[in-house]
Amino acid sequence: MSLKTTELSSFNEVISRKEAIQRAVLLMGGMIVGARAMLRAESSTLNHEINFSQSDVALLDEISEIIIPASDTPGAKAVKSGAFIMMMVKDCYTSQEAHIFREGLMQFSEECLKTQGKSFLSCSAQERTRFVKQVDEQNKQQKLKAELLALPHYFGMIKELTILSYYTSEVGATQALRYIEVPGSFNGSFPYKKGDHAWCV
Repeated sequence: MSLKTTELSSFNEVISRKEAIQRAVLLMGGMIVGARAMLRAESSTLNHEINFSQSDVALLDEISEIIIPASDTPGAKAVKSGAFIMMMVKDCYTSQEAHIFREGLMQFSEECLKTQGKSFLSCSAQERTRFVKQVDEQNKQQKLKAELLALPHYFGMIKELTILSYYTSEVGATQALRYIEVPGSFNGSFPYKKGDHAWCV
């Protein structure tokens, strides 16, 4: 899908990214960890001593690229998901959630070094994908115990924020999804054919 340059540049003028994120959180029913803080715009009250390095951001970029890889449209790394995830954890998560995330990211690196014999960034694409699938399986197993374990799994947070970062970005909204700058009247029978992209809302 291609859009004129003027259409792309006007995207940010119509809706700010923060507003888009708030809408996305509402549409997802507030399921994203830290969503309540985002909706209440309380980020200024959630400052905590959680710091990330540039290597952490690079690691998050590579993990997010496996979650949403490049295809006929750019992947999550192209929209700088790592920096977005870091910002959301620092500004919108509670201290408890942020610590779970930070410790989980360290655990991710340690497990990779232990099982693969090298750092995640040194692994091949196939090794990275295989390892991420293993970690995601742990995340799914914890979700099954959600009633007993109220705390989220760090990889579930990464997945949620990767999706949020991608589909509220200009690339995600205008290339991976279909975007109409000024909505018209409601049409409940809009033509659809198999393979069409979903709409950006």
